Amino acid sequence: GQYALFAGGGSFTNRVDIWNSQSNTWTTASLSQGRNLIAATSVGQYAVFAGGQVSGGYSSVVDIWNSQSNTWTTASLS
Repeated sequence: GQYALFAGGGSFTNRVDIWNSQSNTWTTASLSQGRNLIAATSVGQYAVFAGGQVSGGYSSVVDIWNSQSNTWTTASLS
């Protein structure tokens, strides 16, 4: 795809940096919950950010970005 997404890291952050390789531009977005040690993958047009550590425990939140519609949805880990 044309996008590279970067999220998480060593601090409790909800920031996502998005690089568009076709236009060589950066934008930012926000996850629904700040966390670190997040798991991420991509499937087709979707980028999926799941779980991670939050202050006082672990998150069951899943943030899903649809690159075709540029929309975010959330779900929960089972």
